[in-house]
Amino acid sequence: MHPLIIVVAVALASAEKSRMSECTAGLWKAWIDSTLVGKQRARALTHRMEVFRLGPSGPAPVKLYEETSTGSPWITLREDGLLVVQSDAPPRFYVPGEVEARTIIPPAPKKLEKAVTLHECLGKAYFLGDVLFYERTPYPGDLMIGFIEIDAAAKSFGRNIAVLEVRDSIGGSESWAASLGSEPILVNDHIFWLNRGQSNIKGIWRKRQLWALDLKSGKLVSRDQLPTAILRNPPHPLAELLRQSAGDK
Repeated sequence: MHPLIIVVAVALASAEKSRMSECTAGLWKAWIDSTLVGKQRARALTHRMEVFRLGPSGPAPVKLYEETSTGSPWITLREDGLLVVQSDAPPRFYVPGEVEARTIIPPAPKKLEKAVTLHECLGKAYFLGDVLFYERTPYPGDLMIGFIEIDAAAKSFGRNIAVLEVRDSIGGSESWAASLGSEPILVNDHIFWLNRGQSNIKGIWRKRQLWALDLKSGKLVSRDQLPTAILRNPPHPLAELLRQSAGDK
């Protein structure tokens, strides 16, 4: 009798949902529930992943996305309820008040020399003002940084631009050195961040330094091109990035 009880207990446990991740932005919440649907002792466990969003008016959460796989999607939520769901497919954007996803494919690399399988997810993504700023790896050894413009009032999307692409040299790791080494921050019309840096490579990515994106032009700008007012009296987060950048020179 005891083995039967154990088997039943395992079967019930495998059907229970567990909360994989949860995020809150303003009065909105979103989360991922996971349910094991494969064999519990399989080498790669298969789960049913369900993404829910709950708005301030409630009263019940709305299921927006579901997938069954051995991996897991990840989510990014904005204060107005805009939700981005990423998995192996192109990112899905769920506008507040809508349950149908809008798919936006990020720009493909320009430096491809041969046919490769590209990953279309955005990777690290940050809502900063009216843009979604991202860092992605479309294929191993290639880094892209860019942004997608958001028009919340019109519930539409504008520019979808890659502003930086770095590809590893033979035996090099420039893409890792160029990747985000700090949380990006928004100051007026500019996004600032530090790259990671790496001492055993050559070139501009060797040092950890400050980078800036001018959202009006959609281009990277040097420190000399930044508005003097920002540098003269920078807000605390930017002042900290400037301090770290100066200390790593």
